[in-house]
Amino acid sequence: MQHSFIDKYADRDSILHRLDPRVRICLFLLLIMAAVATRAADFFHLIELTVLLVVLAALSRIPIGFILRRVLVVSPFLLMVVLMAPFLDVKNPVTTLRFSAAQISVDTRLVIAATVFVKSLISVVSVILLLNTGRFTELLKALQKLKMPAALVSILMFIYRYVFIIVDQFQRMLAARKARTFSNSRKQQYRGLPQIVGMGFIRSSEHAERVYAAMLARGFDGTVRTMSRLRIGSCDIVFGLVMAGVILLIKLG
Repeated sequence: MQHSFIDKYADRDSILHRLDPRVRICLFLLLIMAAVATRAADFFHLIELTVLLVVLAALSRIPIGFILRRVLVVSPFLLMVVLMAPFLDVKNPVTTLRFSAAQISVDTRLVIAATVFVKSLISVVSVILLLNTGRFTELLKALQKLKMPAALVSILMFIYRYVFIIVDQFQRMLAARKARTFSNSRKQQYRGLPQIVGMGFIRSSEHAERVYAAMLARGFDGTVRTMSRLRIGSCDIVFGLVMAGVILLIKLG
């Protein structure tokens, strides 16, 4: 059972990969909060935050194609915001955008739609970079160190463990069905799909119970333990402070 669709590029070597997970979480959280707190009239600040995010993506050495494919998964939800723009009820039909000494008057509905779209895009890409610049287990340990509620950390840990069991179970069942199917007809291949889905969840549930029992037998108490020890070094502090300063400068500038 080998699946790496959550933290596929966690083994790469880059500045972001070498950062302590706690610094990385705080950095991307600050970036998302700065984007969410930006007003529609300060739309150009979002563009500057987007440029900073592109720089971080380049530093992470994660293929741009991988990031774009992940963004395409949530793109229908982002496009819904744009489609709802003509139906928004606004008090001021025109919004003035300021960039340095220049001023641009734009339709308010268009500005709101573009603002929400860019904010969502920044949030999604930030999460993608956060998940793929380190092991998910190290992120869970970092969240635990940052005093995140233990119940929420445990839920995330079990989701991370059991999602692979479910995927692996379905892959085995589909491979077994394909080996017993002598027709290339697409209709014939998908005729028994509902039964496969139901049986897959039953088998996954039974497997998950055995995994949980094995964890309890080995002394599991809800604490996230990893082979690596978290340590914030001087490079982590310097890089984190520089990036935080740039974000605050963009937000307050």
